[in-house]
Amino acid sequence: MVYLHQGRIADAKGEFTELLRTDKNDAYAHFGLGMALAAEENHQGAVQEFKTAAQIQPDFSSAFYKIGLEETKLKQYDEAIADFRKQVENWGDDYATETALADAYQAKGMLGRSKSCARKSREVEARQITSSPTAILEKPKAATRLHPENLPVPSWFSFPPFSVPLCLCGG
Repeated sequence: MVYLHQGRIADAKGEFTELLRTDKNDAYAHFGLGMALAAEENHQGAVQEFKTAAQIQPDFSSAFYKIGLEETKLKQYDEAIADFRKQVENWGDDYATETALADAYQAKGMLGRSKSCARKSREVEARQITSSPTAILEKPKAATRLHPENLPVPSWFSFPPFSVPLCLCGG
């Protein structure tokens, strides 16, 4: 992931591809390769890598979130909504996912659902902020779930594993 943070996408792809040669069931390597493909705007390839990561580790909620983001870019809104819902099932409500759901529903013309998700995202954010001044930095109660922050990580993997856009609607 260091290569990705440095903008060295080809190097990142090479590193993740090499890791997958030694262990094709490395969910983190598939996730990292998906990140590199997404950075190249190869959205379909990124979806495939994120899906592989999720198949290997079904509770890898960040993979479902990233699948949804890439499917949104491909205008596959029904699939994106389903994957964002899987992320919520695995990890619980969070601001970024509810915001992404709102954007996907808006793109489908489902304004009622979009408004509902947007309202929920604001409520989740307000709960996090008011519960503790450092609440956003703290881990959720579901610490036993497989989320990148809760797993031992290989030395080559750095956090954060993804960046969270504030809005997917372009505004």
